Amino acid sequence: MEKRSWWDEITLTRRRMVFFYDLLWLGILGLLGFYLLHVYNCDPKQASSDCWLFAAVEACWPLLQQYKLFINCMWMGALGGVTISLKGIYDHGNPNAPWANAYNLWHIGRPFSGGVAGVIVALLFLLVFPTDSKVWHLVLYGVAFIFGTQDAAFFDFLSEFASRFVKTSKSGPVGVRINSVTPPKGTAGDTLTIQGQGFEAEATVKLGATQLHKYTMTADGTTISASVPQIPGVPAAGQTFDVIVMNKSGSSAALVEKFTYVPPADGH
Repeated sequence: MEKRSWWDEITLTRRRMVFFYDLLWLGILGLLGFYLLHVYNCDPKQASSDCWLFAAVEACWPLLQQYKLFINCMWMGALGGVTISLKGIYDHGNPNAPWANAYNLWHIGRPFSGGVAGVIVALLFLLVFPTDSKVWHLVLYGVAFIFGTQDAAFFDFLSEFASRFVKTSKSGPVGVRINSVTPPKGTAGDTLTIQGQGFEAEATVKLGATQLHKYTMTADGTTISASVPQIPGVPAAGQTFDVIVMNKSGSSAALVEKFTYVPPADGH
């Protein structure tokens, strides 16, 4: 069996840690959901005898009832954040779509950012549609879950909502920038992930002078996933190259000597 490199070992460990972190959050959210259901169905006059969970937060019961919609939307948003984090773990564990350690903090923050998204969705909904309809509340819970899974869609929604009230002047294109390149070392056929901002469609991506033709880019222009091409003339020990992204508009960015290319073992 081929021995894993130190980078592969770190990547595998981080992926497992994030997986168990998400499982822990599922357990916390499950217990919290059970608790809230019990408290919502309590009768305050009989709490001491019939609702054993209620006694611990008797003073908070009015607040839980008053802000029930916000609490439920926060719960649904956090659940959505954990769900999309788990999907990322499942999707990025093979050679064609490897795990990128640059996303570790994204995974850790998903329950919290999902919960915030749920609360904001509830607040904006009540501002626009002040209604107590239980049917609308159920729809809102579903929307909170969806926005908890889709952070980019949530911020697009906020921008669209804000544009109805605040006039913003159109600014020029965002300057292109590269924040990170993972993994730092690889060979032909490996997947290279470039994170930054301002990447435009049909941008030119290069490793030194070699152009990467097979790549995909996220809609928000922050992530490029490219297949490392074969680079001829590289010594067996490997060679370090600059990572370059050049937009058609003329802007460009580079990380100097951030990727080490190692020729395939068979030399082809």
